[in-house]
Amino acid sequence: MLPGMVAISLIREMGPVITALICAGKIGSGMGAELGSMRVTEQIDSMEVSSTNPMRFLVVTRVLAATLMIPLLVLYADGLGLLGGWQQRTLKVMYLLFCFLTRHSGMFILWIFYLQ
Repeated sequence: MLPGMVAISLIREMGPVITALICAGKIGSGMGAELGSMRVTEQIDSMEVSSTNPMRFLVVTRVLAATLMIPLLVLYADGLGLLGGWQQRTLKVMYLLFCFLTRHSGMFILWIFYLQ
């Protein structure tokens, strides 16, 4: 019962939300600082003079990269969270990783049918 609850809560809510908050803060502030410093040093103005669209070249590529990588980061965070749940369970009772993942897989199948 407990491994299934950990899996569902981690995969549905905690993993995506925490990953999105961290990425929004880190990526957003990094892009803002970099583009701000490029504006101050007139690098964006020089791109406009050379007839290069700075919005397409600087902003769209960063947003596209973040859009493609955040789902992979969510999968990575979910995997590490499940390993952390198994490790916590193993501290109390000797619990094999195979048994832990088997119980999770049963909950995953129920969750997939629930989504459809």
